Amino acid sequence: MNQDVSCRITNSIIQYAKRHSKSVLPFFDDLGVALEHLADTNSWIDRKTINHVYSRLPQFFHDEDIIFKIGRESPTLEAWGVLDSVFRMIGEPKLIYHQSRKFISYFYKNIFVRLSEKEENSIVLEFDSSLSEADVWYLKGALSGIPEYWNLGVAHIENRSPHACVITWAEKPQFFGEEKIPTHLSPQLIQEAVARLEEQNEKLEKTNRELRETNKKLKESVRQQVQTEKMSSIGQLATGIAHEINNPLGFIISNVTRIREYVTKLFQILEMYEQMSGDLPQNVSYKTERILRKLDEYTAQNNLQSIKEDFPLILAETSEGLGRVKQVVSDLNHFAHAGSEKTELCDIQQCIEISLNMLRYDLRRKVTINKDYGEIPEVPGHPTQLNQVFLNLFLNAYQAIEGHGTIKISTFKENGRVIVTVKDSGCGIQTENLERIFEPFFTTKKPGEGTGLGLSTAFGIIKNHKGDIEVESQPGVGSVFRVKLPYEAESLLKNGVS
Repeated sequence: MNQDVSCRITNSIIQYAKRHSKSVLPFFDDLGVALEHLADTNSWIDRKTINHVYSRLPQFFHDEDIIFKIGRESPTLEAWGVLDSVFRMIGEPKLIYHQSRKFISYFYKNIFVRLSEKEENSIVLEFDSSLSEADVWYLKGALSGIPEYWNLGVAHIENRSPHACVITWAEKPQFFGEEKIPTHLSPQLIQEAVARLEEQNEKLEKTNRELRETNKKLKESVRQQVQTEKMSSIGQLATGIAHEINNPLGFIISNVTRIREYVTKLFQILEMYEQMSGDLPQNVSYKTERILRKLDEYTAQNNLQSIKEDFPLILAETSEGLGRVKQVVSDLNHFAHAGSEKTELCDIQQCIEISLNMLRYDLRRKVTINKDYGEIPEVPGHPTQLNQVFLNLFLNAYQAIEGHGTIKISTFKENGRVIVTVKDSGCGIQTENLERIFEPFFTTKKPGEGTGLGLSTAFGIIKNHKGDIEVESQPGVGSVFRVKLPYEAESLLKNGVS
């Protein structure tokens, strides 16, 4: 949308509110535009934004004529930046009113204004029909307030139609004590002076844009550095934890294996005893018969048969549990991958599986995972960082699902790129938020539920891998994220990922 409305207008609203002790923070809070931008007389906004502002002013100030009044008071508010100095220097209203079309261009770009009559102390103006009623009211108010630069009182506005009016003002009798206006302040000279000021303003605007862009890049660089340091710390911590768990885990797995061997032998001995006791002759001695009877009673009391049946199952479940712990440690090691910052060939499907394993206990509670893996080549990059991307995408999909749902993961290659799609059946993303979901700290979650860094981190990592990440979403249906990574990128292997 074209930025063709000057922030001189919004700054005049801000200054008017200050004069009348009104806080503008709640008024501008939900516009999606920074207050600093709205107060910058060298900046511009779009028509939709200013019309939204105009529509709320009467209720905010409890005054139906507030738009006209703000325009009328603007010359006394010092709200128009360098224009205030230029207009005051001009010395009298006539020179400004006779250049009304130029005056209005300082507030609205690409607007046609017809100056149909021009007298010594009056003009007839016809405004462009594309201007809204509120736009015209502000401009009429601003034009009526021009004489206030020289304390001549406001000009009289006579409306001929919603978009036409007659403006009449009081003549200024003297200019710096002289009877006549000096000839060197001709309209042409004034226009040239304003043109030079505009040129300087454009240079300032360009410098400001460059500074904002540099600041944006600096913030992104700092964010990436913080993320790198964080991932490095997580990697070191995860590697340390994995190492500490792995050592005793090895002892336990080894001991359980030995216990299985020993118990198997004990059960074999018991079976031999049962077989031999059944093969004894009937005429054994009383002492032997007594021993056998006590052994039978002890076997019955302690339910030895159940123990023989349960023990292999217990050992099998224990081994399965230890296997899971071992897999978690392995996944933790792979995920942290604290070993190398060097770019290497990555198995994308392995990265996906590792990330899924990290979340498997959460996912299995309410999500069915469907996989459609195609044959894809390895991709140059950092496995740790790619693990982080897929972990964030899966976590985002999981959090978007209410109740039970599905996540479908597909991989294939296309035009020299490996494509990974993550499709969920969650709540979807509102259209107005789609353009902002990759912004750092932007989140639609409740306070405390998210930092707004997950998707922005994923976006940054994929961009550093010379890839792209895209999203399509339909509220109430779900979202599809597409990660595209180049696999025919020799320069990445030679030079590394930035």
